[in-house]
Amino acid sequence: MPATHPFDVTPDGTEERPPLRGADFAQGVVWTICAAACLACMAAIARHLSTTIHPLETVFFRAAFGIVVLLPWLVRVRLPLVARHRLGVFVFRSLLEFSAMSFWIGGIALMPVADAIALTFTFPLFMTVLAALVVGETVRPGRWIATVVGFIGVLIIVRPGFYHVGTGAGCMLLAALSIAGSRTAIKILIRAETSEAIVGYLPIYLLPLTVVPALLVWRTPDPMELLWLLLFGGLGTLAQFCWTRSYALADFAAVAPFDFTQLPFVAALGFVIFGERPDGWTWAGAAVIVISSAYLLRSGTKPHAR
Repeated sequence: MPATHPFDVTPDGTEERPPLRGADFAQGVVWTICAAACLACMAAIARHLSTTIHPLETVFFRAAFGIVVLLPWLVRVRLPLVARHRLGVFVFRSLLEFSAMSFWIGGIALMPVADAIALTFTFPLFMTVLAALVVGETVRPGRWIATVVGFIGVLIIVRPGFYHVGTGAGCMLLAALSIAGSRTAIKILIRAETSEAIVGYLPIYLLPLTVVPALLVWRTPDPMELLWLLLFGGLGTLAQFCWTRSYALADFAAVAPFDFTQLPFVAALGFVIFGERPDGWTWAGAAVIVISSAYLLRSGTKPHAR
């Protein structure tokens, strides 16, 4: 595929994607795993900063430093104008990203990082529910069964009645719901917009949404915290680069299951940095969620799989 730069990908508009080649799929997997590694590092940074910086302020710096990191590239590529009828999709995706990041950071601050990340893997389950309730798709029984099984995995992790189900778990599930909407928006946009536009406009639209909430909880970071926030924003932008490149190379459902590599990454970081050791319930519940979500992601691309 002619790609000397992660974003040298011509959108196919309304045409059908050409047949997937093995090399494209392999590259898509690598980009997805890189995005997962970025998110694992972001989770560790968010946990580290959570004792002094409010999640809403962290989201603001994610957007602000995301623009700083992107600025040299934005000057060089000159973002294309967005078609007016797709402007709403860009704005709505930015709102979903704001919601996802706020709940994601808030949840990570309140529970073990491995448990938190495992709960975000429910986003394919929410995508199935949204497809039925919002889009009006007919979801076949096999996919509903997989969705129910996936939510049983959530119950295994949080163990209501045996383990205190706190605000953290609720935050992570709301983050997963927002992620499901954002990923769906990327799928829609990649058909007609360039990867430059999809990645470049996100922090531009996101920053104004974060200013007022951040001011309400503002605490001026010290120089070391600013360095961590800069790294956090840079990793977030890099993850967006990796995801968008991956979806441009290969079908979303073919590579999305590799998002689940976040769990071993974040479990290792949680153990080394914070001394957190995921218990057997977390691994068992995560396995159930991963299997059901992978089934949903793959069945969603098959003909008549709805």
